[in-house]
Amino acid sequence: MHLRLCEIYDDICTLVDTFHPDEVAIEELFFSKNVTTGIQVAQARGVILLALAQKGLHPVSYTPNQVKLSVVGYGGEKTGDGNDEKHSPSHQAAASGRCRGCAYAGHLPRAFPAGHAL
Repeated sequence: MHLRLCEIYDDICTLVDTFHPDEVAIEELFFSKNVTTGIQVAQARGVILLALAQKGLHPVSYTPNQVKLSVVGYGGEKTGDGNDEKHSPSHQAAASGRCRGCAYAGHLPRAFPAGHAL
């Protein structure tokens, strides 16, 4: 696990150095049944937050329901059962929702100008 956390850290630093974002969004941690998975996700999230802090970025956090609200119009829509592949349509929709949430909240005005489709 420690090597994977190093890889995540390096990847986030590379992304920030490559794209120079002004704003960053990250989903709040949520888990209900599998505590072991929740702990691993929390560790990865902590590494991501560390990398962003060291790069001088202050991420905006959204709950899973806020992401779902921005994708489907209300917060109760399911995006999957948690067993999807990381690049599944439900995960892509959640990522799009984080971007939309930032754009609609005014956190990404330069990245997504008015009328720009995501």
